[in-house]
Amino acid sequence: MISRNTDLAIALCLTLRVVYGLALRQTQGLMRSVAALMGFDIAVPDFSTLSRRSKGLALPSTKCRTTSGPVHLVVDSTGSKVFGEGEWLENKHKTKA
Repeated sequence: MISRNTDLAIALCLTLRVVYGLALRQTQGLMRSVAALMGFDIAVPDFSTLSRRSKGLALPSTKCRTTSGPVHLVVDSTGSKVFGEGEWLENKHKTKA
């Protein structure tokens, strides 16, 4: 069972919050639904814990976007990163669109 207070769990919840533009209570509900759908019996951080712990965590960059295009959440062994439309490909291939 994953501890509800790990930095990784908090960072994942807050990153998904930014990607989907959710309020803290909605983020808590999303994470509970995902855990239930996957059949996992894990503790999901509640909205007040997310609020308190968000102040001390370094989250992926969420640059101001002028377009309403898609947002890409990339998760790999180095962590998670948030990219706007085309930014991921530019970063991956070191090119400019």
